[in-house]
Formats: sequence, C-alpha cells, structure tokens
Amino acid sequence: MTDNQIRDLFREMREEPVPPDSLALIRMKLEDRIRSRARWKVAARVTAAAMVMLIALLLPHGAVTHKAAATKALAMGQPAKPSVDVPETAPLVAVRPAIQKTRRRPRASSAPVEIRIETADPDVVILLVSQ
Repeated sequence: MTDNQIRDLFREMREEPVPPDSLALIRMKLEDRIRSRARWKVAARVTAAAMVMLIALLLPHGAVTHKAAATKALAMGQPAKPSVDVPETAPLVAVRPAIQKTRRRPRASSAPVEIRIETADPDVVILLVSQ
C-alpha cells in the first residue's frame, strides 16, 4: 500500500460511525466524564473557600479580644476586667487556687556509668563515662 492509499482508507474510516464496543469510543466517553468531574471539583473548592471566609467574617471577634486583654492585664500584674457583666447582688464564691503538679526529678545515681564501644580496629576502643 502506498501513502495515498492509506490516506484514502483513513478518510473512508473517518466517515463511518464508531462501533459501540470500540476502545476509541470508550476513551472519548471517559474523557468527557473526567472533564465534567473536574468542573465539580473546582466549584466545590471555590465554594469551600467562600464558606471559610464567610464564617471568619461572621464569627464574633469580641471573645478573642477579651481573652487577649485579660492575659495582657495579668502579665502586667493588674487584675483582669470580667468579660461578662456580673450583677452587684450576685453572691461571691470562694475560688480555690489551681494546684500545680510538679514532676519528680530522677535521683542521681552515685555510681558512674561506663559504656564501652569496641570498633572493628582492635586498637580503637571508645569509652563513655558519666558522673
């Protein structure tokens, strides 16, 4: 077959419909599905980013500033202002100070620890001693 005959054959095949079990038809349909899913993925990411921005803008920032102001006041040695208005007639409740747990330090052993490392060379020995 010459090149011209092959071109004519391809032109004739181009005009014929693609058989339903053809691999080319399956690839075309799969490619269309992938494109349609890609659109949904992009839309979902844009929607998620918009929702995060909306939530960030709608959340009250007052609670965060009250905590920061109270922490700053305590660091400077001043009493913190209450973030909630407490009526004057409310009974006072005694608050117990927080108990801080301390870790026990391991006791230092009186005997020194020796670690001996022998290398492949018989003349070289590494000796580690802790006191």
